[in-house]
Amino acid sequence: MTHIMLHVGVHKTATTHMQASLRLSRARLNAASVSYWDPKTLRAGGSDVADYLRLAEGRFASGVQQMLGGHDRLLISEENMLRLPYKMGEGPNPVLYERGHELIAQMGQGAPEQQVDVAISLRDYAGYFRSLYTQTLMGGYFPSFERFITRSSYDVCTWVDLVDRIHALPNVRRIMVWRYEDYGVLAQRIFAGLIGQDLGAIPLVPERSHPGLSEQAVTALREHQARDPGHNRRLHKIPRRPIAQAARDAFPTGAQYPKFDPWQAADLELSAQRYAADMAEIAAMPKVHLLKA
Repeated sequence: MTHIMLHVGVHKTATTHMQASLRLSRARLNAASVSYWDPKTLRAGGSDVADYLRLAEGRFASGVQQMLGGHDRLLISEENMLRLPYKMGEGPNPVLYERGHELIAQMGQGAPEQQVDVAISLRDYAGYFRSLYTQTLMGGYFPSFERFITRSSYDVCTWVDLVDRIHALPNVRRIMVWRYEDYGVLAQRIFAGLIGQDLGAIPLVPERSHPGLSEQAVTALREHQARDPGHNRRLHKIPRRPIAQAARDAFPTGAQYPKFDPWQAADLELSAQRYAADMAEIAAMPKVHLLKA
């Protein structure tokens, strides 16, 4: 039976850093009979992992064999397998990654006998939503943090629901879970789990991508929103992503420009308690293996 490992994110959990590090070791992975795929290839030309796996054609087994390329293990790292965390324009959204289980379910429908392993990193809610907000700004949408949080239903959504939906799929054999906050300590154990064997240390790329936004950069973007809520931008077709990039470049995170942090101490404490309780519930699921620092 072919071994398939799906690293599905979630977003904002150092996935880009992990993927870049694995690409550096692609030759070692190939030598160990591991075929590795990530967004650099999967999204090229507007394609999607579902296209490579031929899910729409109902030819999942054929797609897997093509992606394997003669290797024994298929490792796919693509956070977009979970689809969007939620749709900003359709809030409030009480469910995180409402479609997060669908692609894996389609794999089971295409080849019920083919088991897959899933790897997923989760993150403290306060940190996750702060990072998701700044990424929304970088995407060219400049809502206030308050509006963003209200639309996201931050206070009611849970990782338990997402993992439980994946856990319930009959074609899922095992789920490897770790806390994003432990990534630095667990990195080599995570890589060994993804690869299916210990190849020795996987060199890490020097810096993580997507450094976030400073408080001053967020303020600059909100001021831009106040000056131009949308009419002028639409009239003249002014793209907003370059505006966000310019703000990040002008006010980079660091000692001079502290990182954007909208939370009070009480918010952080409540988030930590909720996160710990949810991680304990997830760890108790029979198929879950929680990596601990």
